[in-house]
Amino acid sequence: MAQIDILKPHGMSQDAARRRAEDLARRLEQRRGVRWRWEGDELCLDAPSGPAKGTRGSVRVTAEAVRIRVELPLLLRAMRPVVESTLHEKLDAMLRKG
Repeated sequence: MAQIDILKPHGMSQDAARRRAEDLARRLEQRRGVRWRWEGDELCLDAPSGPAKGTRGSVRVTAEAVRIRVELPLLLRAMRPVVESTLHEKLDAMLRKG
């Protein structure tokens, strides 16, 4: 599997960052059928079907930063640069959101 690991400081309260991560997970659930659940301060996600089938990941929210880790299945390995770029954009937008 191809792995992506992104760490970004958030400059807000941990609760605010956690709410924003959950909002993003809810949108992914509605649009892409992604399943998600909280395990402590880590939001775990997986795509059981659709174009991202087999993709797994997590969003760990700490008091200082948000870390996204994604494991892409073999069929999406060639798309890694595009997926990583999109994740950076989405994370930046999530952390900028007023």
